[in-house]
Amino acid sequence: MDAVWYGPFARLADWFQGLRDGRQGIPLVVEPAATPSRGGEVTISGLVSTPHREVLIRRAHEAFGLEHLRHEAAWADDVTRLARQMAQREQAALVLTTANHRLAEASTALSESELVARRPGEDSRGEPLIVLRRSREHARRRLAAERTVESAQTAVDRLDVEIIAGRESIDRRLTVLETRLRRIHEHSHRRLAAYRRRLVRSHRHGPLVSRAMDVLNPLMPGTVRPFGQRVPDVPTPPPTPTPVPSTPVLPDGEVFELRDSLLIGSSPDADIFIKGYRVAERHAVVERRGGHVTLKDLGHGDGTYQSGRPVLRTQLEPESSFDIADYRFVLSKDSRTISCTSLGACDLVVHLLSAESRAGKKIEPRLTRMSFVQREQKVLAILGPSGAGKSSLFAAVLGELETSSGDLYFRGLDVRTHLDQLRPSLGVVPQEDSLHRALTVRQLLGFADRLRRPSDRAPSRADPIAGVCEDLDITRCLDKPVEKLSGGQRKRVSIALELLAKPTLLMLDEPTSGLDPGMDRDVMMVLRAVAQRDCTVIVVTHATEHLHLADQVLVVAPGGCPVYCGPQPDLLPTLGFETYADLMKSLQKPDETAEKKSDPRVEEYANGEAARTAGQLAERIANTSVSQDIPERSRSARTAFLHQLPILVARQVTLVLPVLSARHVKDDGHVRKAALSSAMPFVIACMSAILAAAVTGEAGLGGGTVSTAGPTALSILITLSVLTGQALTYSNLVEERPVLVREHRTGMLTTSVVLAKWLVFTVVVLVQTALATLTFVLIRPGPVYAVTGLAPDVELFVDLSCTSVAAMSMGLLISAACRQLKEAVTVTSLMVIAQVALNGVTTSLSSGSWIVGALAGLLPARWGLAAAASTVDIGVIAPRSPTTHPDDLWWHTTRHWLLDVGVVGLLSVAFVGLAIVVLNRRLHATR
Repeated sequence: MDAVWYGPFARLADWFQGLRDGRQGIPLVVEPAATPSRGGEVTISGLVSTPHREVLIRRAHEAFGLEHLRHEAAWADDVTRLARQMAQREQAALVLTTANHRLAEASTALSESELVARRPGEDSRGEPLIVLRRSREHARRRLAAERTVESAQTAVDRLDVEIIAGRESIDRRLTVLETRLRRIHEHSHRRLAAYRRRLVRSHRHGPLVSRAMDVLNPLMPGTVRPFGQRVPDVPTPPPTPTPVPSTPVLPDGEVFELRDSLLIGSSPDADIFIKGYRVAERHAVVERRGGHVTLKDLGHGDGTYQSGRPVLRTQLEPESSFDIADYRFVLSKDSRTISCTSLGACDLVVHLLSAESRAGKKIEPRLTRMSFVQREQKVLAILGPSGAGKSSLFAAVLGELETSSGDLYFRGLDVRTHLDQLRPSLGVVPQEDSLHRALTVRQLLGFADRLRRPSDRAPSRADPIAGVCEDLDITRCLDKPVEKLSGGQRKRVSIALELLAKPTLLMLDEPTSGLDPGMDRDVMMVLRAVAQRDCTVIVVTHATEHLHLADQVLVVAPGGCPVYCGPQPDLLPTLGFETYADLMKSLQKPDETAEKKSDPRVEEYANGEAARTAGQLAERIANTSVSQDIPERSRSARTAFLHQLPILVARQVTLVLPVLSARHVKDDGHVRKAALSSAMPFVIACMSAILAAAVTGEAGLGGGTVSTAGPTALSILITLSVLTGQALTYSNLVEERPVLVREHRTGMLTTSVVLAKWLVFTVVVLVQTALATLTFVLIRPGPVYAVTGLAPDVELFVDLSCTSVAAMSMGLLISAACRQLKEAVTVTSLMVIAQVALNGVTTSLSSGSWIVGALAGLLPARWGLAAAASTVDIGVIAPRSPTTHPDDLWWHTTRHWLLDVGVVGLLSVAFVGLAIVVLNRRLHATR
């Protein structure tokens, strides 16, 4: 904040007042205040002042008061809101306590008498049915109590965040007020000093007056905070007798008797009720057939796992185990009961983890002897300079970076061997906002929720969108397009996309990058609230402003070498620096990046408490881990494909027709833009047909007369079909590459993505071709011949449609193979030129070079034009055309037409298949 302006007129006034008062002898030195001393000097007893000085002091006090009143009025609403939120927080804590008590009562196992208690009308029912009913009623009561606890806990967490934000808002206002008062205080003393200097120089007894004049007034005002103190900290909730149960909700060691069939799922009617976002209502079933016990996954949820592999069907041996979501089920030694336990705390244990990558012959270390332990419900901030390998840990956890040595455990499971099992529990928020920006927030989150939740769960049963949006304060943005959001709002939407699946390990790469200081603080506060819900949060950052919001900080030097892991307040003292700038500069020194093993800080960390704790936990997990059997039949991806395909088709339709996503948008300009964008492909098809008709001539495609315009018309129509087909898809996959990478991490199948796009674009191509064919034949004469017995115009539509679909499929392959959009544009341009030159009209392909013919045979235009030429009988309508070359594929016979159309279809299938393979390899490639 700048100083208060001390202008030239004020300076002149103070100087003049000092000069005038000094010459007039003000303040007046008279007896008895002044007495001759022994040396004949005059002294003044007491303090003196002048009218001008008193005016300046009074004005300063008035300015202090006015500033204070102005700021009190400014923060009055904040103080009232904070008081209301604190009262609501106390009430919400009481509600949470009551809900916990009720949950504790509902979680108590039923006694024998309660299990066989009969309701009115159940006297004639058998005891097994009564026991089953009471058990299901008990499960429903427990589920209702748990939902109440979750709702109350969400309210408490939301109020905590609001109270912290309100407190910091008031503190910021108070800081501004104190700074403003300090500036007024400095300004007043500057004026008084200027006046006093001139007064002392002009007064006859200047030195005496200077010593007798008070230089302390006006004093700085005292405390100005509301209630006479800082805003109180967020109150802690009262202790609860029973902790809020998180996933899993079953008590450890609960035992279930094994009957002929035992259903496991999230439905209250299941024999073993378990909870989890990806747990299906009918998830798996354990069956007893004779002396054998069989486990069968029903294919609706995320999967059932043994040894980290998905199970379709397998035989369970005594004391064998299997995992579903966050639970481990163990068959007893006598195969009569199944016990259910939790997998354990959501702790991430990293011990001596090393990894490297190759760039040609050069080997770059990515991780070097990384060791630390991150506990659940905690936030870890990874700090380091650019290129230090902060994000390499994420790549190792996700299986995208192959590690060379070390241990990596999460929830007591080896991440490298149980990655498929742990993947649904991992949430990754990339640095870039990898989102479909044409969708609204509601549509974006809705499609993500439908894709990730089990296929047998009704939408009304699990709709976390409202709760997640409320927690992240983006409820007002639900019906806004993502492209219209601010950077902070898009970052919150990106986080919400991962929180939908309730991950137990949330990893964020530079979540505050590019955000304003206020927004990045809000994001960190949101992450703290997320961590309190049984989630481990890891944040990669190079910013240091809000490190105090993290529970511990991991400092990484270049090469992925850890040098510190612990609380933020101890970071700088431990490493011996005064500022973070000095620390970051030290980490970037060339001599420290040459050989990390010789860095004393790295060696000290490797021998320190953090690395020692990680080693002890890793050894304990390795010694206590239970080996599981290999499943007899692993689960295939067919069920996931059938679940994902219709949802991806619906999403692609919304992306292709943006007007569908603009239905709930209140911005008329955006709606008009979306409508124009939706209609543009079809308008272009009609305009292309008009252009083709204009340059074809009046004869069109023959109209029953001999004409030289037929081959030209066919060439133009085929070229336009190729252009409109490839234009739809050549940029689609390459532009969505960041989104596809993110979705692939969550289990999205490449086949589902490519086929969904192909199906939607095929429909668009058919509509485009129908409009183009209709427009052309309305302007120019169409063909009069046909091969198949269909109407000539319909058969021409089939020829053009097949060609356009094949070109669209080639566009998908180009988009999948190219790394950047400019590469896709270049390749597409070359393909269009090749198809114009090698379609069979401009040059003879039957009698020319076999190399040229082979190259032309790989292009849709070659076979599409041959099919169209066969339809219109090009040899009849243009027998003596100089541009017509004899071609073996143009004969007006059913056999030749079927060959041409069949090859076009095979090319389409080949292009789509290659696109799936190429895209899948790119998505599986390590970083």
